[in-house]
Amino acid sequence: MDTSTLHLLPNDEKIRIIFALWDDLASSKAPIQLPDEVIAEAQRRRTELLANPEIAIDDEEMWRRVDG
Repeated sequence: MDTSTLHLLPNDEKIRIIFALWDDLASSKAPIQLPDEVIAEAQRRRTELLANPEIAIDDEEMWRRVDG
């Protein structure tokens, strides 16, 4: 699949495609293989959070940051 022109799509169409792909992944029984660097980053963040729980944010703060 050639994805070189995806950047030309309007943002609402990109979001529609993302949700469709996410729903497809969620309904699949096939395991998802994550790259080693993604697993390493998740482990790094977990270790950091366990060592410094005060850096955690709640969902309200997360949405405040997302919404700007």
